[in-house]
Amino acid sequence: MTPTPFVGRQRELTWLLERLQGQASQLLVLHGRRRIGKTRLVREAFERLGDDHALYYLATLKNATLQRRELQQLLAAKTGDPLLARHPFDEWEALLTYLVRQHPRLVLALDEFPYLVTADPAFASVLQKVWDEHARTTGVRWIVLGSQVTAMERVLDHDSPLYGRRTGAWHLQPLGFDDLCAYSGLEGLEALRYYGFAGGIPFYWEALGFEGYTADIRKAALAPGSLLYDEGGFLVREELRQPREYFSLLHLLARGPRALGDLCGELGIGKHIAGKYLSVLQGLHVLERQVPITRVGTRSAGLYAMTDPFLRFWFRFVFPYKTSLEMGAHEVAEQRMEAEGFDHLATVYEDVALERLAQRAAAEGRPLFGKGRWWLNDKGRQYQINGVLLAEGETWVLEAKIGGRVKPARLEAAVAALREDAHACGVELGKIRCFAFEAQRRFEGEELVLGGQAG
Repeated sequence: MTPTPFVGRQRELTWLLERLQGQASQLLVLHGRRRIGKTRLVREAFERLGDDHALYYLATLKNATLQRRELQQLLAAKTGDPLLARHPFDEWEALLTYLVRQHPRLVLALDEFPYLVTADPAFASVLQKVWDEHARTTGVRWIVLGSQVTAMERVLDHDSPLYGRRTGAWHLQPLGFDDLCAYSGLEGLEALRYYGFAGGIPFYWEALGFEGYTADIRKAALAPGSLLYDEGGFLVREELRQPREYFSLLHLLARGPRALGDLCGELGIGKHIAGKYLSVLQGLHVLERQVPITRVGTRSAGLYAMTDPFLRFWFRFVFPYKTSLEMGAHEVAEQRMEAEGFDHLATVYEDVALERLAQRAAAEGRPLFGKGRWWLNDKGRQYQINGVLLAEGETWVLEAKIGGRVKPARLEAAVAALREDAHACGVELGKIRCFAFEAQRRFEGEELVLGGQAG
């Protein structure tokens, strides 16, 4: 595959370069889910700094002795230091201390840091000791990277040996829809279909030719042995030792947000057990619990929703059809993709539309203090607004339609119900502005003027 062009991440790159180019010692932490682009970001920074002054080391599932030996060999090749080349260090403390004293200006990136700790549970404490006693005043610049969500949160926890030592940390988020458009050269609904599969994960973009959607997906994810065929299951199993119940939950949630009671009824388990599973998945940032924006911060019943387009796609169109796919019968999954494609993209488009609207608000100089969705069941009538932005003195609402047309009368009724609900909840909306997004006609959205919306 061709390496991903560097798109997006300008804020992260600026932050990283500012710290690596300074004179102060730095112990930086970069974390985020696997495939999200941590290594690509570091390598881009190294190219700007000059590779002669930086070393990247990827830890693997070797024992501590082999890890240390491999790192020392890379250091020897980078620095030309004869002692590093000839004298094996038997302890991490000795190697790191030598590195501080002899090569303090070498930028060192330790990727998959949890593997180093797995091989030697004392490694984080050793790093802390070397930092405290030797490194923090010498101008060293070290970067710790990691993908395993649970393990990296332990690194950042107040009980971690590195707590209070790190000089900066950045949790990398998926890239946005605009970044995929810049990468692929596509736009509008065509780009959205690919975004509904790959989300904002640049590694997944590399698996796509962006020349024909169905053929691209078949090649990337529907054939046994293809790059992403087992990816969804791998991401879950990497974090969870007993993934069966989690797989069942994700299979149900891939079709859309669900209430706790609905999930319990489908799986035949109690709310306490289901709540525990859902809490774990929330902690892994796989799920989020959504409540109407007028009830944020309350104990109002909410809906559980998957946060990642790729995992939604994989658990909806790959996981249920593994038996057929193993036999080479990809047509079953492709037919389901065709039949349910717009339904899958509906939530994706709502997210993209809400982000586009937030960008418009920022361009108009309107700081936001709330963003989300709203719905209400009232006396047998159901109201829903796909996206709501709360700004000073104004509220912006949107309706997003992936295949149809926005109906102004229905949106106007929903806005009236929103205003009543907000008043009952003590939420001030101010002037309300309404926007229509239609993926097949006006992808970027258009402001509507509805009777009575101004408030």
